Amino acid sequence: MSELDPRLYTVAWIAPLSIEAQAALHMFDSRHHGDFPTGRGDDYLFYAGDVRGHNVILATLPAGQAYGTGSAAALASQVKKFFPNLVSVKLESFFPPWGYLGSQTAPKTPKKALPNSQRRQN
Repeated sequence: MSELDPRLYTVAWIAPLSIEAQAALHMFDSRHHGDFPTGRGDDYLFYAGDVRGHNVILATLPAGQAYGTGSAAALASQVKKFFPNLVSVKLESFFPPWGYLGSQTAPKTPKKALPNSQRRQN
């Protein structure tokens, strides 16, 4: 397999959970085949592709690794170090606290309008 150049990627998509990463991969226009050069201790997974003409990397945690804000922050730090030309980073979380990803992703309770006295005046 060919080696991919991390300097060519300008957009990072961070999806810590493997299920989030699998969904994100389906949004790539095409996948770039090859591997990024890695060193000892680099245990994060990077996938490469393009979306609307932009070279995008998708970073995720290996299956079975503990997930939390600490591991997500470590992943983001590794992405920043490994890809020097990033201009955009997206942290993904497909699962809102009130349910799963599906046809309904927002609570059914409507928002109440603020009374005029509580609205911000410009």
